[in-house]
Amino acid sequence: MALCALLVSQNVVAQQQATEPVAPKQQFWKDRKVYLNEDGSNYLKFTMMTQVWLRDQQYNPGTTIYDTPKNSGADIGIRRFRVQMYGQLTDRVFIYSQIGENNFNNISDRKQGFFIHDAVGEYAIDTKMLSVGAGLSGWTGLSRFSASAVGSLMGIDGPLFLESTNDVSDQFVRKLSV
Repeated sequence: MALCALLVSQNVVAQQQATEPVAPKQQFWKDRKVYLNEDGSNYLKFTMMTQVWLRDQQYNPGTTIYDTPKNSGADIGIRRFRVQMYGQLTDRVFIYSQIGENNFNNISDRKQGFFIHDAVGEYAIDTKMLSVGAGLSGWTGLSRFSASAVGSLMGIDGPLFLESTNDVSDQFVRKLSV
């Protein structure tokens, strides 16, 4: 009887609390975001993306893999893997970074490591009209196909014929810029 009375009293208290107006409060962690202030305008967000390939290939005559002649082969590989972190740290400061790996498969280097694809900071001189940013970026100007983005190339490989400086004077098309 005492247990039933306790449960009923708890239910009555919960109903009374449910009818009282509650001020909305921003959650600390929602939608892969870590909120840095109460209204959610300052945050950090984390995303990941990957492109996985299943391949079945016919090799050219004379092809060897690990010093063994091969005519054909099948494998699974990670073509691209990215981890992004970005956020509006203050009303004026925005950051973006992307690390990842390309081409991990059965014949790639075993000790292949992640590398920085992008690391950019931006400061809003005027919060509505003018920002200045700097860092490591893949933006190469206003020419078609010259700034390939992994998020929009997940199903295909981009045309690399316009990336003439790829790993010559940059890091996979990325360079320090303002």
